[in-house]
Amino acid sequence: MASFQGIQPRIFWGLTTSIKGNINFVTDLDVLYPAGGALVLHNYVQQTQSHIKLPEPQKVLNIIIVSPNKKIIAIAEEGDKPCISLYDVKSMKRKKVLGLPYESGAKEFVSIAFTFDSRYLVAIVGEPDWMMLYYNWEKGKVESQTRANNPPANPGPVVQVATNPTDSAVVVIVGPGLFRLMSVSDTVWRQYGFQKAEKLPIRCVCWMTSDRVLAGTDDNRLIVIEYGDLRGRYRASDISEFDLQILEDQPGSSVSASTLQIERDREVTCVVAFSNGFAYTIDNYIVVFEKETKFRYKRKNVFRIRGMEFRDEIAEEMRTIHNLAVNPAQDRILATTKQSQIFCANLLASEAPTTGDVVVEMDCLGESLHHGPITGLALCAWKTIFMTCGEMDRTVRVWDLTTESLILTKHYQEDIFSVALHPTGLYAVVGFSDKLRFMLVLLDDLNTVREFSIRTCREAAFSNTGHMFAAVNASVIQIYCCITFQCIYYLKGHNGIVRSLVWTASDRSLYSCGSDGAVYEWNMYDGMRVNDVITKECDYMGIAAMQDGKMVYGVGSDGLLKEICNAEVLREESLHHSCLYAVQLSRSDLMMFVSGTRGAILSVRYPLPRPPEYSEYYLHNYPITKMKLSYDDLNLISCSSDGTMCIWRLVNTERKCVKMDTDFSYSKEILINKDDLADKLAMIKYLENLVKSLETDHLYQIKEMDMEHSDKVKELHTGYCTAIQDLKDKNQELISEHTIEVNKMNNSILELKRQHAAAMEEQESSYNSKLIVEYDKFTNEEDKHKNHLDQLQKQLDDLAKSKADALQIMSDDYEERLRFKDAEIQELHETQKLHSQEHEEIKRQIEEDADQEIIDLRTKFEQALRTEKDTNVRLRGETGVMKKKFLAAQKEIDELKHQVNTLQNEHQQLKTEIVSREQDITNLKKEIFERDYTIQENERKFSEVKNKNQELEKFRFVLNHNIIELRMQIQPKEEEIQQKNEQIQDMEEEINDHQQSITSLKLHVAELKESVGLKEKECQKERRTNKETQAILRRVQTELHNTAALVQEPLELKKAVIKLYHQYSEGKEFEHSRQEDRDAQYEFLRQRDHLERTVSSLKKLYYKESTKEHTTDKIMKDNVKLIEEVNSLRRELVDRKKHIRDIESIIGMHKFISPKEAHRKLEMAVQTKEGIHEQYRHKLKELQEQIRGLQDEVEKMVSKNKLLEEKSRKLEEKTSRTALTKKPSVTA
Repeated sequence: MASFQGIQPRIFWGLTTSIKGNINFVTDLDVLYPAGGALVLHNYVQQTQSHIKLPEPQKVLNIIIVSPNKKIIAIAEEGDKPCISLYDVKSMKRKKVLGLPYESGAKEFVSIAFTFDSRYLVAIVGEPDWMMLYYNWEKGKVESQTRANNPPANPGPVVQVATNPTDSAVVVIVGPGLFRLMSVSDTVWRQYGFQKAEKLPIRCVCWMTSDRVLAGTDDNRLIVIEYGDLRGRYRASDISEFDLQILEDQPGSSVSASTLQIERDREVTCVVAFSNGFAYTIDNYIVVFEKETKFRYKRKNVFRIRGMEFRDEIAEEMRTIHNLAVNPAQDRILATTKQSQIFCANLLASEAPTTGDVVVEMDCLGESLHHGPITGLALCAWKTIFMTCGEMDRTVRVWDLTTESLILTKHYQEDIFSVALHPTGLYAVVGFSDKLRFMLVLLDDLNTVREFSIRTCREAAFSNTGHMFAAVNASVIQIYCCITFQCIYYLKGHNGIVRSLVWTASDRSLYSCGSDGAVYEWNMYDGMRVNDVITKECDYMGIAAMQDGKMVYGVGSDGLLKEICNAEVLREESLHHSCLYAVQLSRSDLMMFVSGTRGAILSVRYPLPRPPEYSEYYLHNYPITKMKLSYDDLNLISCSSDGTMCIWRLVNTERKCVKMDTDFSYSKEILINKDDLADKLAMIKYLENLVKSLETDHLYQIKEMDMEHSDKVKELHTGYCTAIQDLKDKNQELISEHTIEVNKMNNSILELKRQHAAAMEEQESSYNSKLIVEYDKFTNEEDKHKNHLDQLQKQLDDLAKSKADALQIMSDDYEERLRFKDAEIQELHETQKLHSQEHEEIKRQIEEDADQEIIDLRTKFEQALRTEKDTNVRLRGETGVMKKKFLAAQKEIDELKHQVNTLQNEHQQLKTEIVSREQDITNLKKEIFERDYTIQENERKFSEVKNKNQELEKFRFVLNHNIIELRMQIQPKEEEIQQKNEQIQDMEEEINDHQQSITSLKLHVAELKESVGLKEKECQKERRTNKETQAILRRVQTELHNTAALVQEPLELKKAVIKLYHQYSEGKEFEHSRQEDRDAQYEFLRQRDHLERTVSSLKKLYYKESTKEHTTDKIMKDNVKLIEEVNSLRRELVDRKKHIRDIESIIGMHKFISPKEAHRKLEMAVQTKEGIHEQYRHKLKELQEQIRGLQDEVEKMVSKNKLLEEKSRKLEEKTSRTALTKKPSVTA
């Protein structure tokens, strides 16, 4: 039969917080932590996981440690027979199990630790034994044991044991009122050193060095023991540095008080040491001390974990740190609390404050996880996202299924009970304790669109087509429209809590189940109940329906999988679990998954055979509250009541997954607020512009550096070529000298050889004569010796004969004795041979084991030592070279950065000011154009009114003549006409007054024109001054460039700098030029004041003379001239700004000028320019005010002209009526 589907874990999120040592580094990148019923080895850089599945996940773990060589993991398990399981890191398999060597009532190990060489394991058995066991874990036996506490003096509990970092025979045991330094010799443990700890509530301990111990207490103290003696006691929340060379009895000398305020009288919960210092925890703070010398430590960093508020939890207890871990590279530190989250920070980060008085917030390692039960899980069809909600942490989280990452987290103050995700992934329904909310899933937020008055909605589900959603209100199911948000149906029938809702693929039916043991089918066309199945003895937890809705499967508290069809339970199959919590069917209707007790997931063969076949998968350790299949049937997501969550990959799914449309692809679109989008686009545009400007600056800097380096390379090349040539010449001279010396020595050697040969001949002749004499003496002595030997030989023969006779007698006697002894010896030899064979066999085995172990260790350590030596030598050389290069480059970069930043800031400020002024000028131009047009219109209207007035004057003359003739007849009319004439006269006077006002305005404009002329002269003078300044700056630039070229020659550089100072700063000519500038400025101000007074008097005289002559046409011409002058001034202003930018670029971007000198020169160059700009701004404001005044006066004149026209029109009408009445009377 073909194999059915299986599952493999892709990623497993969670953390078991009740275990000691629940966070450990295996490598610099791999972190080991417990989650659910497994140990997770997670690489947070590559985002990969491997799992050690515990054989009995329901057993309670209380301690996890990793050996110093990072090859073995030790796990202590609680129970009636506590044990320690050892796992191999590479194979992920259990290697050994260490138990108690005797019968005991102890239920747990309170502390375990590896020795520094990872060969032995020290374990402390809990109450009532309190024994310390010293395991040789490779052989699986206890080599020695002793009491961990010391009754009756120290009967208290033991909290921790720590092994010495260099000696496997030394440990320290601590507890409340207990401190014991122990050493072993011949399996006997003896205590030594400091023992008076009855009043010290010690909580934790670690070895700082091989002879120094650090302990933390519950009353906020740190205890330091060195060489077995108490060296100091310090308040952990106050110290910032301490020196162990200064004795404790000298108060104030060894401890430096801190300005950092950490809550006092809090227990020190954990301490950990590393080669460069140590760290300890107080509440939610981690205090890191760095070692400055062998005895002096200074606080480097302070990290803090920001606590979160959870329902039914005390925030203070949730944020307290219980475990610490430092990676092998000693640059990262991890911490865990009772919250299901791992926190990390850079241990001795260079960017962190060196004083240690600034608290740094710790970051989450990996994704931010749920704490507590996950009560809601929802997936969608269009996107690869899914949504979860937490009951205790009150958060809604959106995850990406493909990247296995967290996208969005939203915190709320209300309790959250359920979530449902629309098939498009753009909308969601979230059930809160007060209301049910329909939300938009935005880029980084959840936006509420509509609220429904449904309290504590524990289950909600969108239809497959997304046009409706169902929500549970107590025991009633309400169906809402997703468009109008109206409640379409109220589905009543359940008597208990509704546990699960399932829509069919066509959305024609909705299935529901609840705690009342009922499974209902609802028709979505009329909202009526179609079928029902009631099983009173079963509390249904979940249901699943086939795509066509014909078959339904339910699971519940009775542990049976029920197959329901047409309101009948067709089958009930036992899956050997006391309770089943969830069931899922794939969209292809070919795969089924069921969750059981103890976090088991059952992969069931479907269609169901008899009996059912299934495979069990354990990773969770608590009941699975939610379980969903992805839209493509390739992934399974499970959530547990302890907050763990797992994404499973389905395997062996050939021809079992749903067939997706070939054109189908997951949507990547998102919803975003329009204002947020505009802000983000603006920010992107700003950042793009900033990047472009930075790239430009960077390219400029690179070019400058390339030019500078090329010059240096040329200089170095020239110097090297010269040195090489000098060395070649010197080498040639040495070769010639060496040849001469060699010739001399060869001659002397030949002379010595001749002398030696002559001396040898003389000595040989003398020695031959002496040898002849000695040979004669030797012959005589040899004859004498031969005679003496013959005599002695005769005596020896006689003695030998007598001795042979005696020996024959004695030999016979001794041979008899020897035969008897030989028999005894033979027996003893055989016995000894047997014993020696046994001894040699034992010795050989021991020696082979020892030799093999010694060879292995020697090979390992020699290879490691050679590798480390080679690496150290290579790295020292590279470090020295790179350090010099880095220091030189860093110094140069810092200087350049400082100069560039200073000048860029000044340049940016000036640039911003110029842009704003140009915008003001543009606005003023537009306003002047509009006002000119208005003035022209008013002038035209005024001319028309004047012409009409002239015609009226002529008509008045005719009328006056007629009035004289008809005065007697129309006397009342004459009086009225007289009044009108007086009114006309008043109007003419007003017109004259307006003409005078316009004349005065013209004079004021002329004054402004003269002032502008003076400013133009000042601008020309400033141009000349700027040109001279620019020339001086160029000369200074050239001199500085030449001076910078002497940077490799300090004496020449010093002379060049002194020369520059005398040339440009110290001389009398410089002071004299400055004095002349001040005198010229004073004289300029005096003449300007005199000319302004003269111009003012001339203006008054001109006003008196011109009041009778100027007309409106002349005012218009003057206005036109004024506008032309303003335009010319604007063009002049643009040219001046361009010239200023050129000067700034010349001054600011030169790299050989120090920032202080550049700033001073910039101020000198810009000082006069800023004054001129300020004067122009004042003048422009004055012109604007004058233009506004002219506009107001023109408007008044227009209104008065309108009144005059109205009066003239009325006068004409009266005059015409008078003429008509006069004609009939004349005819009569």
